[in-house]
Amino acid sequence: MNWKALLVIMLVGLVIYGVYYLIAQSSFIELISIPRIFSPFATSSPPVALNRRAETPRAEAPIVPTPTPPQGFALHDLSALFKKVRIVSVERPNQYGIGGSFTVQVESAIGSAVDVTGWEVRSNHGSIAIESAYAPAGPVNQTRIVIRPATSAVFYAAWSSFVKNIELNICTGYLNGTYALSPKLPNNCPRPARSEIVRFSGACQNFINSLSSCEVPTPSELNQYAVSGDTACRAFIDTLTYEGCVKRYGTLSNFYSYGWRAWLGTELKFDRYHDRLLLFDEGSKLVDEYVY
Repeated sequence: MNWKALLVIMLVGLVIYGVYYLIAQSSFIELISIPRIFSPFATSSPPVALNRRAETPRAEAPIVPTPTPPQGFALHDLSALFKKVRIVSVERPNQYGIGGSFTVQVESAIGSAVDVTGWEVRSNHGSIAIESAYAPAGPVNQTRIVIRPATSAVFYAAWSSFVKNIELNICTGYLNGTYALSPKLPNNCPRPARSEIVRFSGACQNFINSLSSCEVPTPSELNQYAVSGDTACRAFIDTLTYEGCVKRYGTLSNFYSYGWRAWLGTELKFDRYHDRLLLFDEGSKLVDEYVY
């Protein structure tokens, strides 16, 4: 074989190898049966299918620890709300067994309100039922006690006038003048903004600013502005009531964020020194244990 023939063979070989190189760069390589060992790109790694979507790692579910039942109870005795609704404080009755209270709180992590109507607290000396009122009377005496997340309900032993229960809001302080409540409701009503009263007379502004939070003006104070002819002032003062407050602020996102007050009208059968309180839901499943 002369050198010219050898040169032609080498040129043909280079052309064939170049064509194969281009084919190996495309998906067409997957369609032909050329052994990978002859590929200039062969590696020790197994082939990877083209156009395969990257798999997203699966998020592992969080491990929920198994609750530890209190002494005398098993796992099947526990409520689904175990330790998510808790007795957080207790005021013990006096030496004569009079008075006292306990506070039940709903954890914020629950994310939904909890109806505690029909629940029960058992002590070493007896039990107490959490009961609601028979019929609502305006903002008081609701037929169900439903505690919102991150809020609590305080249950008092005694009656408080006509009121059986009330869900607090930013306006309920005005009701202290309507009902003889013991203890009184928190006075956290919003005070009038300066922009709301700036157009009134100086005397009217002084009077409004002199009112304490949640204070309802007396009839004689209202008549003073009716006589003076300051009708705009009188019209505004007329709104400083529970109803007027709800009308102005009832749509706020934090309107209901203060929990409940309820008066059980019964003796709290708690030991004044030491006791173990067990909170049960309506199905008699254990929700919480409180020891003092």
